[in-house]
Amino acid sequence: MELTPSGAIEVSNVSNVIAWYGPYTTLGPGYYNVTFLISSSSSSPSDRAVLQVTSDYGKSYLVTLGITGPYVGAGRWVEVSVPVYVSSTQDGVEFRCAVQGWSGSLYLSRILVTWEGQAPSSISTVYPATQMWTANGSSYSDGMIVATNASRIMWYGPYATLYPGSYNVTFWIDGNMSTSLEVLLQVTSNYGNTVLAQGAVYGRNVHGWTPVTLQVNLDSTQQGAEFRGWAIGLDGTVELGNVTVEGHVR
Repeated sequence: MELTPSGAIEVSNVSNVIAWYGPYTTLGPGYYNVTFLISSSSSSPSDRAVLQVTSDYGKSYLVTLGITGPYVGAGRWVEVSVPVYVSSTQDGVEFRCAVQGWSGSLYLSRILVTWEGQAPSSISTVYPATQMWTANGSSYSDGMIVATNASRIMWYGPYATLYPGSYNVTFWIDGNMSTSLEVLLQVTSNYGNTVLAQGAVYGRNVHGWTPVTLQVNLDSTQQGAEFRGWAIGLDGTVELGNVTVEGHVR
């Protein structure tokens, strides 16, 4: 880790490291918006990291959110914001970045923490396809994820945090696949170990961009949430545009 002449943190060609951490501050009860201003010298599909807000000196996760090279892009500054709900005072709070692998340089200019008052009663969040992680031959194309003749998992991530409440999670799907073949969509938490909701979409039901909605009801905060797509004998092409999460926080 280095400091650039402008005061930004720079890490280059790293993997499986915490790129930055600290400053061990305190957050009182309430709702916050935490914005990371980041940049990258590359936009490789293999560039992957997870932004984290933690407390108790890294022992407790308050919120996480994944990023990728195509999501950040190359040669531009991007604001990545995450909501943080705090029910009791949290000490030793850090704003971290856990890098799985990043080619080129990843920069942090600043982190802005804004207190928004009490938690909102409703939320609406859009996760672009470029924020998901690709697998098994799927790839990014024009802001989408495209998988052709795929098998097994096609995309996963972005390791978001879902608070107690009721949500509609909508996958926007397009493609050209056999009418009888199936794509399994899942909402999971705990890094894929817990399935919160799942449903199938068949080729015969996809005509242009098609919304597929799963309902999720949560009694407790779920960390490491993913919006996954599985191919079950896919013959043809399926595309993911984005995933929207809309609902009411309890």
